[in-house]
Amino acid sequence: MNSRRRVRNAFEAARLPRRNCATGSGSLRFRGASSPARQAFTIFEILIVLGVLVVVLSLSWPVLDKFQSQYRLRQGGQLVQTRLSAARVHSIDSGFVYQFRYEPGGQRFLVLPFDQQALLAQPVAGKRGPTKIAGKLPSAKAKFNSSGGGQQVPGEWLSGIAAAGEFSGASWSPPILFYPDGTATPATIMIGDHKSQVVTISVRPLTGAVTVSKIERGTLP
Repeated sequence: MNSRRRVRNAFEAARLPRRNCATGSGSLRFRGASSPARQAFTIFEILIVLGVLVVVLSLSWPVLDKFQSQYRLRQGGQLVQTRLSAARVHSIDSGFVYQFRYEPGGQRFLVLPFDQQALLAQPVAGKRGPTKIAGKLPSAKAKFNSSGGGQQVPGEWLSGIAAAGEFSGASWSPPILFYPDGTATPATIMIGDHKSQVVTISVRPLTGAVTVSKIERGTLP
């Protein structure tokens, strides 16, 4: 009888909760108990975060838009510089005088031989014809200065240019000429955008070198 009582007392003692020895406190910890699960974000908290993001974006957007417009304007200046330099190289290589024309107040430009014979020459088998280049400024919000326009280009000059119809009927600037000896007619071209930012491309007469200025504040003439 005593042995059975001792076994029962030991079993009941084992079922009692143990004292938290690690902390030394008298609180009881039951086996299997777990901490409460973390609650999800509320709709109110999400709306606060979205509101902060909208405010930050609205404050930073003018700065981002300015950087983007400056990048596109700089791209346009570098593209025109490349095409002007290409006209000089084509003149030296071919021995023909080359011309660069742009659309005042517009976005289009042309690189063509100035020599009438080279302009109307047709390519023959095994030999390339004279180089002709047509293009546009990369930004729809940028345009050339509007001064010095009013000249028409005959349609036959554009033969051999892809999508020549897009460049016919336009009013063009006087030609900027590049000669086979590397010289050129002095010229200054300005490109501006809707934010009153301007970049200037200059052609030096003695060397035919083409330079692009930094972006400046101003309006197109």
